[in-house]
Amino acid sequence: MVGKSVRDFHKTYGKELGLELAAGRKGLHRKIVKMVCRPGLGLAGFAEDLPKGCLVWGGVEASYLMQLSSSLQLARFRQLLTQKVSMVICDKACSFPAKIRALCDEKKIAFFTTSCPIEELISRIFHIFEELCAPEIVLSGTMVEVFGVGILIQGESFHGKSESALSLLEKGHRLVADDLVIIQRKGWKYLIGSCFALGRYHMHIRNVGLIHAAHLFGTGAVRKSKRVDLIVCLEDGKEKGDPDPRGFEEEFVELLDVRVPMYHLSTHVGNNLPLLLETLALNWRLQEMGKRTDKEFQKKLLCTMRHKDRTASRT
Repeated sequence: MVGKSVRDFHKTYGKELGLELAAGRKGLHRKIVKMVCRPGLGLAGFAEDLPKGCLVWGGVEASYLMQLSSSLQLARFRQLLTQKVSMVICDKACSFPAKIRALCDEKKIAFFTTSCPIEELISRIFHIFEELCAPEIVLSGTMVEVFGVGILIQGESFHGKSESALSLLEKGHRLVADDLVIIQRKGWKYLIGSCFALGRYHMHIRNVGLIHAAHLFGTGAVRKSKRVDLIVCLEDGKEKGDPDPRGFEEEFVELLDVRVPMYHLSTHVGNNLPLLLETLALNWRLQEMGKRTDKEFQKKLLCTMRHKDRTASRT
């Protein structure tokens, strides 16, 4: 969603934020800049570190502006409207001279009025920009929610990704995306997986065709997005041996600078992939609660071996 324009922003969130375009229609093509600013000292003529991104005006700024002479009003506003400003949003209750709106037309910067309280508006725009400008990638795979755990299933074609997800849906789990998964970073902490709007809730099953998961399994079998907790790669065991069949070694993969646990499952005939995916999800939840079965077993094993060594040395 990086590179969204002011037009896209207004079309998607305009009604929610109570925005009305008052001037600067030719500025709707400008790209969104991930910043929300008040005029600050720039309104008093301070020319350094001028605001950029979305410039928000409230009642205080409007009152100060109206105390200035007509020529000074225009000069201060012209100074603020640099090329780094993507749009201007003003409190609908405030009155602005027609010449200022004309200046927005001249500078090709969209000028909106809003019925939303300014402080609330700034908070909501900040969160919207976090979503619009968040780093993202698109990966091939299928994403499901299993016992509340978001699992991204990857692997070569014909390895059973969609079929495994279909079996999980039949068991009561939920589909997030099939075929292509949008991965978006939220802050610096975690990743969110979602689907393109066109293919949302659809799955392509080999030898069956295209199906709509929500229609077949109900609305409780799908969700729009989910945090990516695990990545599971389906592999043909004949091509790649299991380097750690006991599963004691942890493997991680970095996506958008976020480390995510990764597991490998063999697609050998006889492997119950849906059951293995459910087991991985439950085991991950236990680990999040501080219960590490593998580490505890290793600890018991070492204690047993040391005890046997001590017993043998005494005899």
